[in-house]
Amino acid sequence: MHPLDGPKFKIERAGEYLERLDQLVRTYLRNNPQLISAEFNPQNLVNIYRYKSPEPLPIEVSLLAGDAINNLRSSLEHLAWQLALLNTVSPSDKTGFPIFCWHNPHVFKQMTADISTEAREIIERLQPYHRGDGAQDDPLWRLHALWTIEKHRHLTIVTMNMATGFELRFSDERPSSSGASTKCSRCDNGDIVLEVPIPNRTYEYFEPKFFLNVVLDDEGPGKGDLLLDSLWAIYYLLRDRIVPRFMHFFK
Repeated sequence: MHPLDGPKFKIERAGEYLERLDQLVRTYLRNNPQLISAEFNPQNLVNIYRYKSPEPLPIEVSLLAGDAINNLRSSLEHLAWQLALLNTVSPSDKTGFPIFCWHNPHVFKQMTADISTEAREIIERLQPYHRGDGAQDDPLWRLHALWTIEKHRHLTIVTMNMATGFELRFSDERPSSSGASTKCSRCDNGDIVLEVPIPNRTYEYFEPKFFLNVVLDDEGPGKGDLLLDSLWAIYYLLRDRIVPRFMHFFK
């Protein structure tokens, strides 16, 4: 077994969880929201669309997201351990892959004490704090923050946000979309009402657009970011850019 098989298997397992999560989210969004009725209000010249209140997100969304996050972050811990084993048969129990959004040389040194200078320098260059004010937007820091929450506090919190608009196609133009004039509200029972103004020009095609997005919703960095986009970005970062940078140490 190659020393980097462990980190790679962890990342690939995270990819499997993300694929299952992707399918689950797509199925959910395909079925939500459901159009109940559509009518025209001649006084205000608007089409009124009523949608059934979306079903709650399945708990599996949080569970699969958490499983992916845990495997992605632990792959870096496994990587650090294998790097330390190149220099000692008994690495320190403090060995790990540090991720800091502020400079913390003491803890960094503790975690990388058994790792070679060259490998340590690569890890240091990857630190989010090099991005200054943008450190909390760094994918590695987002991964670490999500992992800390998942590991010590609660399930990864995900929620939905809504976007509305409409698509128009005029006879002399390409399709165009707009959402500036739409009005979205909720009924007492949770149903959603979308009011879309009728265009003042003759049109060939008109369709309301109602979008649900599954987003991160926690106190950590990345709040409001699209869940799958964020996690896939971290997955590809680790698989294609970070782990390969350490391959030459094991040849």
